[in-house]
Amino acid sequence: MSKLTNPCRKTIATFEMLRSGKPVKFADLVSRMGCKEITVMTYICSLRNNFGAEIETVRDGRKVVAYTLANPDAVAPKMVSKSAAKTPKVKKVKPIVAKVAVTKSRKTIATKTAAVVDEIPNLDVEEIDSDAELASLKAELGLTGSYSE
Repeated sequence: MSKLTNPCRKTIATFEMLRSGKPVKFADLVSRMGCKEITVMTYICSLRNNFGAEIETVRDGRKVVAYTLANPDAVAPKMVSKSAAKTPKVKKVKPIVAKVAVTKSRKTIATKTAAVVDEIPNLDVEEIDSDAELASLKAELGLTGSYSE
């Protein structure tokens, strides 16, 4: 009997990788899942204990090299999360028909006016010859304390 009825998305991803029934290398599982080896082992144990998956190991001596899922058809119906299982109810919407009555109509006349473009005046620029002149201009503008030279 399974303890959990709602698998997490990583458990579903582990099942999808093992679904073909062919041996899947443990290193491939770790790299595809993008997590630590112990975490992948947790998902495999979850498949075995909670969802009744018969997972066989392929060993090289004492080291586990690959995993094989023996009963993918029996586990597949259990690999549906509750959020995916619930489909939202769709209500039928009646179209709203509005009646519009025209009481009065008014004709409007649009007038176009041409924008008058003034000429841009030329500015005369004078050079500042001395530091005293610069200081007096700064004093007139109120910039004496705000800039350092």
